[in-house]
Amino acid sequence: MDYPVLAELHSYIELERALAAVGSPWRPPALWGEPLMVTETDERGGRVDGVRVTWKSLGPKDRRRLVAPGGGSMLLAVRHDGGPFTAWGTVFARASERIRERFEPRFPHVWPHRLRHSMAMSGGTASAAPSRMV
Repeated sequence: MDYPVLAELHSYIELERALAAVGSPWRPPALWGEPLMVTETDERGGRVDGVRVTWKSLGPKDRRRLVAPGGGSMLLAVRHDGGPFTAWGTVFARASERIRERFEPRFPHVWPHRLRHSMAMSGGTASAAPSRMV
């Protein structure tokens, strides 16, 4: 990840994300399971419901249930209400459609997984995340 991208990411975390997440009453929907309350975080893990765990030991279904110490989701990308943003497929579908309509009718539908491969091909990393975000 180059410096300008990293700077933008930190700006998002410190401003936009903080406004949405800090103090948020968001809790995962009952369909996802009970909230997993997080305390004592560091770059490797934190206490989840009082038990020390590493971030890498949590699967996607558990990660989306994590509630940060200050409120809101522990995931990096959050909605305006502090909940995790999970509709990436919809974002890519809308962007692909706009490109087809405005610029190139043959432009393919872009899936989130394709972006990961594109980043890998360009030397970027799709798995980079700030140390305290899951």
